Amino acid sequence: MASQKETFMAKWTEPLTNELVSLLVAEVKKGNHTTCTYNKTGWNNIHTKFNKRTGLHFSIVQLKNKVNKLKRHYGSFKKLLSQSGFGWDNVNNTVAVTDQSVWETHIKNNSEWAKFKNDGFPQYLDLCIELDENPIDDGAFTPNVTITLDRQKRKLDRTPNSKRRRKSNTYDVSNACKAIHKMIKFKTRAVVAILNGMPNLEQDLYNKAVNQSCLNATWREAFIISLPDRRRGLLESL
Repeated sequence: MASQKETFMAKWTEPLTNELVSLLVAEVKKGNHTTCTYNKTGWNNIHTKFNKRTGLHFSIVQLKNKVNKLKRHYGSFKKLLSQSGFGWDNVNNTVAVTDQSVWETHIKNNSEWAKFKNDGFPQYLDLCIELDENPIDDGAFTPNVTITLDRQKRKLDRTPNSKRRRKSNTYDVSNACKAIHKMIKFKTRAVVAILNGMPNLEQDLYNKAVNQSCLNATWREAFIISLPDRRRGLLESL
């Protein structure tokens, strides 16, 4: 039994934060998340499973405080990604920039963004699910894609440079995200089509594969390009 002092002091490490976020996402999928927060069942599940998996004795209040802090970081990080010259690095789960010099100006205007330059925000995509933001998955938004789309836009835009420069300052990455999200949906459907064509596939493996396909871009790609006789092994490793 933890002492009152041990229970009160919550020290959050990266693995503990990731564990909490995974439980948040799980409760969203179960339907235990309302417009603003989780219902009583959701919080009880998160509280019980978190302490059981970690061997700690955090209170629900401590977990809620951490979630509120993550939400604030999420809002700040999302705003950063909307700035001109910034994108999402799907490999390192961090911010990617077309030119490192853009950091200096933006950090001066918002000191909170400084932590994202070094640490990124690994939980960003999972929190998209928790906050019902239609996430683009962990292989979706890369700086190369953003640059390519921006260049294509300029090729089609024949307005004078001065006017086009003003437009670029307000360029919204949401259109790029939407286009890539459609591509991800298509690839997920491809995985499901392959699964449907596999004879005698157990329902449990089918469910795990569909879930993994939605959450993990790397696994999804590997499954699609694997030889037919190798796919069963990938499924059994889940």
